[in-house]
Amino acid sequence: MSTKALFSILCTSLCMDVSMAQSGQNAPPAKSIAIDTVDHFDAHLTLRAHYDGSTVRLRWAPDAPSGWLNANVQGYHVERLDLGLEGDSAAVANAAFIALAPTALKPLDIPGWRALHDQLPTDNYVMVAGEMIHEALQPENMGLKNGDFLGSSNTFQERMGFALLSADMSWPAAKGSALGTEDPAVVMGHGYLYRVWCAANPAVVRMDTAYVVLSTAKAQEIPRPIITEVLERDHTIVLNWPRSAHEKIYTAYDIERSDDGGKTFFKVNKQPYIHFTNPDLPPRKD
Repeated sequence: MSTKALFSILCTSLCMDVSMAQSGQNAPPAKSIAIDTVDHFDAHLTLRAHYDGSTVRLRWAPDAPSGWLNANVQGYHVERLDLGLEGDSAAVANAAFIALAPTALKPLDIPGWRALHDQLPTDNYVMVAGEMIHEALQPENMGLKNGDFLGSSNTFQERMGFALLSADMSWPAAKGSALGTEDPAVVMGHGYLYRVWCAANPAVVRMDTAYVVLSTAKAQEIPRPIITEVLERDHTIVLNWPRSAHEKIYTAYDIERSDDGGKTFFKVNKQPYIHFTNPDLPPRKD
């Protein structure tokens, strides 16, 4: 095989977090914004947004099993604040958050997951997400088995990990998990501040509020992955791309190859390629 064969990488990604500073807008904080003042949280939320020219797509996720479990019961509140056109100080001063849904967004119940699976029988991530969420919520799984604190903690961590990965890999799984939603009611050229929070009992778990600022001045493009090195070996081609430049944008990759100068491509991998890391090992820069 020659290195003249062309390769491309297609990605499955979380929505990009694009701020007004990146799009040329700067707006002072609205008076109705309440910033968390608790000095310690048991779980944090991360929120990202992407504008495709007509609709804003929002994705969020907790970083701890305690927050994930409680939010799966209590649900997430998603709110939007319209900052108006760039430089419109009056719009900012009078802005107020409005809810995108009349009630908290919660994961589908079991019949809902079954119906979604029937609609999308080839989407395995839907099945995994639903199973992980409802297995974790079973009464017999909520308590500690035989006092095995470490074992229970690891089990919840694994279930949360598979559920969040499934939401990354499948938008229907994300929406079914109450980890994503769309906002089509936006005006082009306006700036928006979104926030997501969970009404969890602070005596059980304290979760912070996630914010993201976004401009709809123009549709946002997700940058293409960058292949930095192609090594030709015996019957093998090795592709390298920098982890540090991609890990905050992409979750998984499809790798395609062309043998006709880029006219047509075919996928090399059967399953999306995911570069897992071990936090117990020294970090690598590649």
